[in-house]
Amino acid sequence: MTISRYKNAQDINKIGHELEKEFTPVKWLDADFKKNDGYEHSLLLIKEHEMYFQEYCGCIYSYNVYMEKKGKKLEYIEQYLTMVLVIHYNVFNINKRTFL
Repeated sequence: MTISRYKNAQDINKIGHELEKEFTPVKWLDADFKKNDGYEHSLLLIKEHEMYFQEYCGCIYSYNVYMEKKGKKLEYIEQYLTMVLVIHYNVFNINKRTFL
């Protein structure tokens, strides 16, 4: 998260340390990946290794802006929510009954 130009690394690291105390097996690594052109370097690595790069933060509002830039208007929130649920189900192996 600290690679984003729009997020404050100090705030994220502070929250990370708070969560580390709450969830004992979790260890937080202080980082600010924006330093030394980290964001630009990440874009080069993504291109070089043909990795997926999500061009929006994941919320419905940024997804709508993303779709508008592609010349498409997000008309149905159900499309977005279905996509999110499918990703969560496939990536995190969440039980389908969780969403029913």
